[in-house]
Amino acid sequence: MPAQPAAADTTPRLLVVQVVEETRTVGDFQQVFAWCGDGSEAISGGVEAAAPSVGYDAVALVASFPYARYGENKARGWVADARNFGGRPPP
Repeated sequence: MPAQPAAADTTPRLLVVQVVEETRTVGDFQQVFAWCGDGSEAISGGVEAAAPSVGYDAVALVASFPYARYGENKARGWVADARNFGGRPPP
């Protein structure tokens, strides 16, 4: 019996990767969004919460998750919830 031809590979390819960053100083609690450009979607994400040695008692990362608009199945960005337990940072 002859061999069957291989099926065409239709796996989507990752053509371009862009790192999107957003830096904010948060007060008591704040959501921070990092948005993907038009036609792009989030494939991964992460967050770092850091406090300088002066002016903060403690900063914590509360949540980190992809953001998709209602009814869409593609993540358009990344959300981070951060909390500064020391209150508002000095200006």
